Amino acid sequence: MGTPKRERQKANRQQRLEELAYNLKWSWDYRARLLFKRLDPDVWKNTQHNPVKLLHTIDTSRLTAAARDPDFLREYDLTMKGLDRAMRRSEKWFPREFPDMAKQSSWDPYLFVGECEQHRFGGDSDVTELVRLQRAEFDVVFDYCWRVRRGN
Repeated sequence: MGTPKRERQKANRQQRLEELAYNLKWSWDYRARLLFKRLDPDVWKNTQHNPVKLLHTIDTSRLTAAARDPDFLREYDLTMKGLDRAMRRSEKWFPREFPDMAKQSSWDPYLFVGECEQHRFGGDSDVTELVRLQRAEFDVVFDYCWRVRRGN
């Protein structure tokens, strides 16, 4: 059995894995994707590379083994430092690209992902609202890509 300090570190690291899973940064961060894959490559594949589902599905013995693996912990620490740096940046992509939307108190760029996950795991999310959110986010992304392509 580990010392109380090590047990707290292990719990904190597992909690931060969940934080990373719910932050879309993992999707474009190669190191983060490899970190999740490394936990259990088969579950990673079977969950279609969904870190939230992976963390809900993975056998706890795999998490325990990862928490004892110095190579995994080194990669974990580097990945989380990158996440922390990104979160500290004063200028974020979304407010820079969509300042009007970012100022709206009702706009949450992560809402759609969170609502989908809640619905997927049996929550009471309204599918009609999910479709509306998805269309709005598609419009935003399409508009952004179109402007980039045109050089605006």
